Amino acid sequence: MKITRPSAAVGLGLLAAIGFAGTQPDASATSILIKTTAEFQPGLVDPVFGSGLSKDLGVAGWRKVSIPSSSSVSRAMDYYKRAPGVVSVEPNYILRALGLPNDPGISKQYWVNITKAPQAWDIFKGSGSMVVAVIDTGVDYTHEDLKSKMVSKGKDFVNNDDDAMDDQGHGTHCAGLVGAATNNGLGGAGMGYNIRILPVKVLSSGGGGTADQIIGGIKYAADSEAKVLSMSLGGYGRSQAMSDAVQYAWGKSKIVVAAAGNDNLDAAVNPMYPANYDNVYSVAATNSSDQKAWFSNYNQTLIDVAAPGDEIYSTIWPGGGYAYESGTSMACPITAGLVGLVWSYAPTAKPQQILDVISKTADNVGPFVKSGRINAFKAVDYFTVSVPISATLVSKSVFQGAAVFGTAPFMNIQSESIRNLGQAAGVTSVFRMPSNPVAQMRKATISASFGANSASTVQLFLWNYVTSKYDLVTSVPGASGQLTYSVDSMPTQYYDKTTRNYSLILRSLVPTRSGYNTASYVFPVQSVTGSFTYRVNP
Repeated sequence: MKITRPSAAVGLGLLAAIGFAGTQPDASATSILIKTTAEFQPGLVDPVFGSGLSKDLGVAGWRKVSIPSSSSVSRAMDYYKRAPGVVSVEPNYILRALGLPNDPGISKQYWVNITKAPQAWDIFKGSGSMVVAVIDTGVDYTHEDLKSKMVSKGKDFVNNDDDAMDDQGHGTHCAGLVGAATNNGLGGAGMGYNIRILPVKVLSSGGGGTADQIIGGIKYAADSEAKVLSMSLGGYGRSQAMSDAVQYAWGKSKIVVAAAGNDNLDAAVNPMYPANYDNVYSVAATNSSDQKAWFSNYNQTLIDVAAPGDEIYSTIWPGGGYAYESGTSMACPITAGLVGLVWSYAPTAKPQQILDVISKTADNVGPFVKSGRINAFKAVDYFTVSVPISATLVSKSVFQGAAVFGTAPFMNIQSESIRNLGQAAGVTSVFRMPSNPVAQMRKATISASFGANSASTVQLFLWNYVTSKYDLVTSVPGASGQLTYSVDSMPTQYYDKTTRNYSLILRSLVPTRSGYNTASYVFPVQSVTGSFTYRVNP
């Protein structure tokens, strides 16, 4: 199913213009926000203005004040600025969902391969104990691909009840990207795979929500079991109250991920909020070509990472189907899902450690963001504990030359003259790999140390079980005394699938040609070892 949504307003509708250049008052505004100290007495201050009792938002002393119909935003702000115990006054901003209309023509969920999600899931598929709060228009918790992933029906700060059912669709699309049920034969995948979702409704069916509603959603999520807050919403006016709410969440060791905005604007000139508040992980959007999406806001120092956000296939409301949508709104939940995936893999890591790893493992896609486009595999693998296990020596024998007595612990070999080759001395060894699952191998290393022969080259050969011959895999000057062959995983042609044995030759060669001493020599082999490192869940 393919749908096209009307473009959600991405700009910030200010409820008043006082103190904010370039904005106009909103005649329909019905409230403001004030920050108070312990000195503030709502029972004395509020009735004088005719506003009733102001509502405590529970974050850093901020309160919502309803404006009487006989007054205006500017009069209310002037009054409360002079009231005892009031230290700050600001409009109750309206922020809106950041989704964009669809552009057809790309394959379903191309983001999965671009971000290397399958490789990450091969290591770890997320934990059901990890919860991501989707703070948005709500979530269709009855959707076939989401209902098994819900923590509860959540909280609705628009209608003030405990039922965060979506009535717009934006939040449902985002939720599917965070954690749609994966590998269940239905719909698409969610980046978080097994992680669960807490729906929090702060935006109305029209796609907008006031600052106090969003602050309420942030505080609710911060006080809940959710560890990650995904916020695909924003506006261009800075609210200190909302910033304080974000810091409240951060102070409770929660990670806030937010969309960077869809107006192709420089975040340094036109900062989007909440993406540009301190302690918010901001996300720009890329397209199927792994380039900046045309609509995405950008800045190399202010926007943290990018993720696919153009023509993204996910769950929708109404109807329980699936569709493509575009925006940094889509990049945000993919990233939030990755945060949850990585954090559930490394649960003892601190929030800043998780974000630092996702940033440092991102792939460079251009100078429009600080770190690059997220790479799920690299981020998860970064926290993998590496356990090296030694291979077992099965047998060893002379390959060329003759064994002689000496001090070398592995073998001393007297070289022999090989026609059309030169003087050579070599040892054949058979090792058995550890019994750990090959799929969890992250590095295979074969090492050797030997005595110096300045005229020789020392070569390492591995038996190829496909071609039935030895392959030269590396060589070093004999004077180096050390040789190492290291790969991410042992190539399958170099070991027997049944016995897990591999065979190698370590040979010293002084070729027959002008300028070389071709006299017989002793090749002392100090050691030949194999080490295999495996992934282990931290």
